[in-house]
Parts: sequence; structure tokens; C-alpha cells
Amino acid sequence: VICAAGTPRVRGEPGFTTATSDPATAAFAVMLNTRQVIVTTVSANTLPTPPVTGRPFNGSSITNRTPIFDWFNSSDADGDVISYHLQVDDNARFNNPEINVSAITDLSTAAPENTTWYSTIELAVDTTYYWRVRANDSTGFGTWSNGAANDGPGDASNLSNFTVNSLLSITMMNNAVEFGEVAPGTEVNTSDQVPAPFRAENTGNIDANVSLNASAIFITIPINRSAYQFKIRANESNAFSSVLSATGWTNVTNSTTAAHVVNLTWRDSRNDFLTDINLTIPSDEPSGFKTSTITFTVVRNE
Repeated sequence: VICAAGTPRVRGEPGFTTATSDPATAAFAVMLNTRQVIVTTVSANTLPTPPVTGRPFNGSSITNRTPIFDWFNSSDADGDVISYHLQVDDNARFNNPEINVSAITDLSTAAPENTTWYSTIELAVDTTYYWRVRANDSTGFGTWSNGAANDGPGDASNLSNFTVNSLLSITMMNNAVEFGEVAPGTEVNTSDQVPAPFRAENTGNIDANVSLNASAIFITIPINRSAYQFKIRANESNAFSSVLSATGWTNVTNSTTAAHVVNLTWRDSRNDFLTDINLTIPSDEPSGFKTSTITFTVVRNE
């Protein structure tokens, strides 16, 4: 609305146009008062798609108690940065997860198809575990992987489970101790590392006990005498119970169930032991090549 000269209006009144007249020129000076309305349109966020679990494969059996988990990455239609939430539980409803880790970085830039997470949490052996993973785009979580329900899946709906089996195993790092030529009446042993003692390593995933038996080495002296002895020695600290193990010189026998290495741990940083051998050559022992076979038997530490 333009108001002609002489029409009364309040100058600057919002929503109106104010006009004034200059008598000298009979022209109108027009000032427009306007209001600006800014409308912002916000599109709804689209949550990430569910990941697809990879390793450990569904229904698989493993012996690694700190498993490696990997899955095929989610996608996000909005291009948002994605992180992941991982749960592992021995109950398919995930009511008390052994592993419950969030904010796992999406490694899609380095590995375009999958993300890998290395667990440092030890799982129990001879146990079945269920696992699931979901993506987060900072606005919310997407659906759990492989059909797992949001409120905790039942046995039939979770398609990702694996079993951690126990493994009882020791590995001999050397399989012979050779003293060479030794005169009758001489005592020799491996305490000075020449020759090197036997070294064995727990390569399983549970603590173990080890016993030692051997065949006779001399003709003139039967086994289970001080002429043929062994002792257990530490190579890595706290690898086994030094109090309960045979850490002093012990006569070798050909039949025993006694544990000579007790509570040998399976953890990589301290999982081995040394077995020193001591021989006292009988003064009347005939010359010739002497040999004995030593058997190390491993059982589960209960």
C-alpha cells in the first residue's frame, strides 16, 4: 500500500509503506519496511545398515581364547562416519556379555570391505559363545548383525556363534641332549648350558602338569638311581609353580604319574620350562654308545 501525501500514517509502522511528499517537487519519497522469513528444511537421518559377521565363523570351533573378530562393514546413506558396538556372550540373549565394546573405529578406508577387532579379553574354554555387532552414525544405532533382535536374540535368531575348545599340548623346542665322550667315574650335567637342557613350551590354551619318565641308560646301574637324574628349571619367570615342581635333582624313573612340572601356564609370555640332565658314569660301565628315551607326558592341571 502506498499512502498519498496528506494521508495520516505512523512512520515506520511494520508492514506498511510510508510515503512523504516534498511540496517543492511534488514527488513522493517511498520507504518500504519488509520482514524476512528464513525456512530451514532438515531431512530425516537414515541409520546404518546391519553389518554381516565374518570370523569367528558361525558354528566354528576355535582354540584361541582371545579371538579375532571381523565383519563386513555397514553402509550409511547419509555418508556419516560409522563406529561399531560389539557384544560377545555365552548366553544367546546377551544379558551379561563377556565382551561389550563400543566406539570401535570403522576401518573402511584401510580395508574397504571389513573391520577387524583384536580381543585382549580371555574367554573360557569348552564354552559356546554368541556374538553380534551393530553400527552407529552418531545419531543412533542400526540393527544388530545377522538377524539379532534389538532386545536380545533367542537361540534361533542369532546366526553367529562359535565354541572355544580346550587344547592340551606341549612342544619340545629341542629333542636331544648329547654329552659326547665321557670317561668312567665322571659326572656331567646341563646346568652350564653345555650341552643345552631340554626346553618344552606349553602350546595349548590351558594350564598343564608334566611328568617325566625314561628308559635306562646304563648297563651296570639300574634306573631310579642317582647316576641318572633330572631337575626342572625356569626359563621364564612364573611359568610354573617352583614350589610344587621338581626343581632339585630327582632320580629318573621308568614309570611314574607324579607331576614334575606343576601348573605350567599357557600364556605366551611365560609358558615354558627347562629340564636339566645329570649323569654320573659308573666306573665299571662298558664303553659304547649310551642312549635313553625320555617321555614327557602332559595332563590338564585341575
